[in-house]
Amino acid sequence: MYRYLTNTVAADYITPSLLVRPTTVLPQTGDKSQIVHEMDDGTVSVVGVSTNNFFDVVLKWNYISTVDHTTLMDFWHNEAKGAGRRRTFNWLHPIDGKTYTVRFMTPLTTSYSHGGYKSVSTITLRVEGNKKP
Repeated sequence: MYRYLTNTVAADYITPSLLVRPTTVLPQTGDKSQIVHEMDDGTVSVVGVSTNNFFDVVLKWNYISTVDHTTLMDFWHNEAKGAGRRRTFNWLHPIDGKTYTVRFMTPLTTSYSHGGYKSVSTITLRVEGNKKP
């Protein structure tokens, strides 16, 4: 992903980076800002040919630690950090070790089960670019 992001982006909130470790796979989907029109004859027309790539990364926990849960809640609700989906922040990818500028693309839902165990719904982060040095 790092190699294909053509831009570096300064996050709205820069310190500290979001540091969480999901317990399941991290699917990431690469895309470009394009609108695809499929015609009746099967041909395809693409509008808005963009040279900039972005990725959506899905994070999910079967069980989330209290530390990770507190961190996510803080980044989601804090107006200085993520402020829901409004602001960008830095995220350290737990697999490739690179830091990216991201924003939340989905709401944050916590489930509590018997015994006080917490789980978090799937969270999608939009990777808007590599962290600006």
